[in-house]
Amino acid sequence: LTRFTEQLAHRLGPAARTINATALLNGVGPAHVSAAVRNDFTQSLTASLHSVFIGTMVVGVLAGLCSLLLKEKPLRTVSNVSAALSSEMGPVAAEGAQEAATAAHDRQAASRPARA
Repeated sequence: LTRFTEQLAHRLGPAARTINATALLNGVGPAHVSAAVRNDFTQSLTASLHSVFIGTMVVGVLAGLCSLLLKEKPLRTVSNVSAALSSEMGPVAAEGAQEAATAAHDRQAASRPARA
């Protein structure tokens, strides 16, 4: 907003103080605004937003380049709990975890109502 008001003051001079910029931006401005003032208003808005778009584009390009530098890491095939159990207790723990998962699945299946 500061750049816009600076641009408007630069283009229109002291007459910029009498313009209701919010009303013109919302399209409900007075109909008696001349074409020259309307053109200066549009040019001021364009000039003030240009630097915002350029800055956003630079940030977007940098983010894209940084994403290309990321190392690809394959997805895990084992959950953290299973990996911790198997590393701490060996293959016996993995078998126990499998038995516990099977028992939990059986309990879940038994608790569901039978379909007719």
